Amino acid sequence: MTANIVWGLEIGDSALKVVKMMKVGNVCKIIDFDIVDIPVGDEDKDRPARMQTALRELSNTHKFGNDPVIMAVTGNVCLHRECQLPPGSEDKLRELVWYEAKQQIPFPLDQVEWGYECFDDPPGIGVTLIAARKSDILDLLALTDQFKLNVCGITASPLALFNYVHYEFAPRNTTLILDAGAKGTDFVVMNKRQIYFR
Repeated sequence: MTANIVWGLEIGDSALKVVKMMKVGNVCKIIDFDIVDIPVGDEDKDRPARMQTALRELSNTHKFGNDPVIMAVTGNVCLHRECQLPPGSEDKLRELVWYEAKQQIPFPLDQVEWGYECFDDPPGIGVTLIAARKSDILDLLALTDQFKLNVCGITASPLALFNYVHYEFAPRNTTLILDAGAKGTDFVVMNKRQIYFR
């Protein structure tokens, strides 16, 4: 049996949350987790220094080594849009999604990191677009690079929560998930593989 290890890291408004998971065969197990408070401050301009302090504490108490890290960014820095493509558009899917992204994302596409997921939405193809500004992502990567974290993937926190609930509980009906944070609440609605969040 092969064992795969991956870390999940969420940099929230008030704390860093980290979980270490191991997959053996088809079973995933949590083998470590921690929550490290980000020191309180009055201004946003000193937030990078406060996050650096929390990341230093985290990297001193946990050995990440070269294990892959998947980082989740908070829902308030992500943009979520849905659109529907006509049936029979599978052959030109990438081209049509790119066109929709240009229409739906209110920034030039070269200034954002974005991706999409398709789902069945009769009578066509449903598409969920998720985007974040490149500057926000690059700032976070510059911070994690200081501690040599092997960040190999980035996701939106609401999407990570959706994937967790889908994997762990496989709800059959429309489900509402509320994730109450320090400054905001992620409101996630899931219906099978379809997702909506605010």
